[in-house]
Amino acid sequence: MPDTLPVLLIPGTVAGVSLVLPLAGIRAVFRPLPVRPVPGSPEGVLGLARIRGQETPVLDLERLLGAEASHEATRFVHMGPAEPGVALAVREACRTTRLRLGELKALPALLADAAPALSALVRLDGGLGLVLGDVRLLTEGRRSIAEGQGKGHGPA
Repeated sequence: MPDTLPVLLIPGTVAGVSLVLPLAGIRAVFRPLPVRPVPGSPEGVLGLARIRGQETPVLDLERLLGAEASHEATRFVHMGPAEPGVALAVREACRTTRLRLGELKALPALLADAAPALSALVRLDGGLGLVLGDVRLLTEGRRSIAEGQGKGHGPA
């Protein structure tokens, strides 16, 4: 399927909006590790977790997008092109699927109209913009493009 791209789908992150992340930018998905809070961190930055021997920032996108945290994280999604990367704390099981490249590009970017907390954090850490720049938003009305594009591989 040359015109499709493998993606990780994180369902219902905020107000029924799911996140779509190209698999190329994801290092691993695993159960949450202990997180050490960092005093003075912005809202949505949970702290640091030791991942692959590196102190890695852990972000709660629900809080960064202005929502109240609904549950404890069930998975960390470790992503980024260089060490230490960043871990997203997610509450729902993730699944992989394939999307047509045109459909993926047509989805709104996470950073396009980012909540103030997320925008401020990206301004502080330009590398975070690189990590989150390919993340797309999949609204309830567009959910059908992720269904039937291939069998999901179940929870990650």
